Amino acid sequence: MIKQQIKNFRLGLGIFFLTFSGYYLPTYLQLQPVFAQATASQNPEADRLFQEAEQLVSNEAQFIQALAKYKQALRLYRQVGDNQKAIATRQRLETVLATFLPLAEKFEQEIDKDEAAFLAQFPKTEDNQTAQQLKELTAAQLGITLIDRSEDSFPISEDQKKAFENIRVPLRDYLISQEQSSSNFFRPVPVNFREYLDQNAEKLKAIRTLLLENESPRWGTDMSWISKGDPSYQLPSYIGFADLQNLFAIDILYKQEQGKTTEVQEALEAAWKLGQSLKNDPSLIGQVVNAITIRTQMGVMRKLDGLPTAWQQRLLEHDYRQSLLQSLAGELLYGKSVYQRSINSPETATEEENKYFADAYSNLGWSEWSEPMRQNFLRWEGIVVYQMNKQVNTVLAQENVCSFSFDSLRSIMEPTYGDLVGIHSWVHGRWTRAGRMMIDLELTQKILQMKEIGSSPQSISNIPSTICPNANWVYQSTDGTRSIALAPLPEWAAGVDRLPLIYTIDLNRN
Repeated sequence: MIKQQIKNFRLGLGIFFLTFSGYYLPTYLQLQPVFAQATASQNPEADRLFQEAEQLVSNEAQFIQALAKYKQALRLYRQVGDNQKAIATRQRLETVLATFLPLAEKFEQEIDKDEAAFLAQFPKTEDNQTAQQLKELTAAQLGITLIDRSEDSFPISEDQKKAFENIRVPLRDYLISQEQSSSNFFRPVPVNFREYLDQNAEKLKAIRTLLLENESPRWGTDMSWISKGDPSYQLPSYIGFADLQNLFAIDILYKQEQGKTTEVQEALEAAWKLGQSLKNDPSLIGQVVNAITIRTQMGVMRKLDGLPTAWQQRLLEHDYRQSLLQSLAGELLYGKSVYQRSINSPETATEEENKYFADAYSNLGWSEWSEPMRQNFLRWEGIVVYQMNKQVNTVLAQENVCSFSFDSLRSIMEPTYGDLVGIHSWVHGRWTRAGRMMIDLELTQKILQMKEIGSSPQSISNIPSTICPNANWVYQSTDGTRSIALAPLPEWAAGVDRLPLIYTIDLNRN
């Protein structure tokens, strides 16, 4: 599990700069320059990197950049088989790591403050009554474990569980196919889904009623695991949450087919209320699952007729990019704890952890290092990764997801962080997905506006996007249709797994 957790901790980057103070280290921390031996060079690039590291290393504000250059030089010397310089560089790096432990302590104190602030923001809480009742009802009536935590224990209907499992995968596939459609057509609800919904109509109604007539569910959270770096900690499963939302979605489409307008709106309201209960969830898994379910809800809304105007505003009331970055702050702290535990309690390291570090740093000669050097290296690696990704979170909050370019950011970042820029790239991916979802929400808003206008001769002027600066929502009308598209389209819009950013409404179907 630790391998997957650390893999998930490889975060993407944005444009940012170190904010460390620029004064020079005290005399007792200054190092005398030591250069690789001047033999006939087999790798002038490595020589240059080593020399630059020597010039930077005694400046606190540039220490992390120096560390990256030492690592790059060592890697290059090893690649060309220059053993003499590789050994000299490794020895130099070992000295640098040990000498600058006071600086490491300073950085770690700042990280500890961040951790304390995060945990104060998200103290341990319990499920409220609505959440508790909802989990019990869903398990007993539908055989679905809504949010699976190790401490939960609810009676579950095995017959209902089996019945849902029979439609689970085809239901997901059907909904995805409808999401990806660029028009308001949707395939009739298949017979097996209709049969399931008819058989469970009263049970689904009871769940909807519970949601609609009570306060919003509040799910218990406990983020203390981020402080421990414990690979045995079992994250809660939110699969059942997505399953229930899929059932709500197909039920809404079925009711749309039957012309049950009031029930459509009630079912949509219940699904939305359930989804909003995760909008500020501090865990990354909660944010990821919520994004999946919101996308499903958008796909359904685009097929519906006669939704109240209030939905147009509600779609953009919350910025899911900020929620995503907030959850990533917890992931950063957990990643720091993984490194820290391996240093402070090496005897607790699992075989998988040891293999991960050995594989990750094999090109630096990990197997040849002394144990103190390994521990000092991991200490600094945890600090650098945390500082790097903390800054990227701040910058991504200011970025335009439609024009964001990882390649341009990478060219800026690598001089300071070296290979870590490419290794820790997944936060960039998660953040762009959250940004793209905001664009999808904005388009859904525009689609509902077009549906409201309907066949009226009223024309619609092009509207600037509030999510993508310098892009517009462009409208076109022909006999019997209205279309909308984002222009210019971002490069990523061609991806087949996205909701379309071009949409056409056949007015004759309204």
